[in-house]
Amino acid sequence: MTSILFKPKVVLIAIGCLVISLTACNDNNDTVSHDGKNLNINLALPETLAVPVIDGLQVYVTLNGGSRTALNVNSTDNTTSGQIPNVPVGTYQLRLVYFKDIGGIETKLATFTKMISVSKGQTTTVTVTSGDLDRNIDDDGDGYTNLAEVRINTDPHDRYSTPGTTPGFTVGHGSYADTTAASYSMKSIAGETFNGTTTSTNFQVTAGFTSY
Repeated sequence: MTSILFKPKVVLIAIGCLVISLTACNDNNDTVSHDGKNLNINLALPETLAVPVIDGLQVYVTLNGGSRTALNVNSTDNTTSGQIPNVPVGTYQLRLVYFKDIGGIETKLATFTKMISVSKGQTTTVTVTSGDLDRNIDDDGDGYTNLAEVRINTDPHDRYSTPGTTPGFTVGHGSYADTTAASYSMKSIAGETFNGTTTSTNFQVTAGFTSY
């Protein structure tokens, strides 16, 4: 009976790997590993940046605020990967910066920071989700984040370049509410999920982002 019950689970997992393109089914996904000399990085793009992958998206990594190392962005399997040479074992602040060149300006879209400990031969799982990102980067101060403006094809360096809709209020990362006398119409530009109803006066972002 045990083998009969187990087989369907194996089939379901295999199907899931085929259907869900955002999750690479291999042991190297979402890992930071030390080969005795170098730090090897292979991380999946968080969904907010991967669906769809932003054209021209670039990523670099730093350790303890040191020099930056560019990572490769693979739009086929939605991963970023690369190697930082000559990394001694120890504890580091790993920082990823996701950016795009817009009009010759390096424009940050999101950052990710995590403390990691590395030792020779060790592989550490590091998962970067959309909720882990700091997306509150608004270079032109118009209430829409750089990431949101890239998604809706407005200029993150021009405060007069906006979606064309006056927001009733904005929610961190670039979502906003159109208002009428009686209700809210929520618009998520950069991947937030909301709680509340269209007549609610306490509409909130589920992940606890700041409303302003």
